[in-house]
Amino acid sequence: MKLQNSFKILSAVTLSASMLMVVPAHAQHHGHGMHHGHGMHGGAEKGFQKAVKHANFMPTLMRTAMDNQAVLALTSSQINALNNYHKQNSSSQRADMMKVIKLERLAAEFAKNGNLEDAQIAGQESIAIRQTIFNQKLRCHVFMQTILSASQYEQLRRLAD
Repeated sequence: MKLQNSFKILSAVTLSASMLMVVPAHAQHHGHGMHHGHGMHGGAEKGFQKAVKHANFMPTLMRTAMDNQAVLALTSSQINALNNYHKQNSSSQRADMMKVIKLERLAAEFAKNGNLEDAQIAGQESIAIRQTIFNQKLRCHVFMQTILSASQYEQLRRLAD
């Protein structure tokens, strides 16, 4: 019976992960071939930088745009729009990235202690938050396309690689 339940748990986690297109854990932890942003503030705390690298595999266009204002020839209107978008969206994303770290540590601890049901619950919550972060990043990309000219956006994408 325990083996059957463990198989159900593993199947549910595997299916959910594949449906959400979650990056394999080894790639998330080691950054294989992925660019990681570092938040909006230049001297971001180490904990947040670690969370960004762990929880986010999408290119971080906002930081790249703000670091390259002159190169992109951003207008004051564009800079204001970027700052406003960041103010409205960054705090929830920062909190979500830290939640991913906590939930995955919790899931690992549950699994080590043989509590697979709680490990599954924590893992599923982490996957759902990762999907939210992914969607936020996609919305930011769409926003950038509306604020920047086509050539600025193309240059930004190249800079973010």
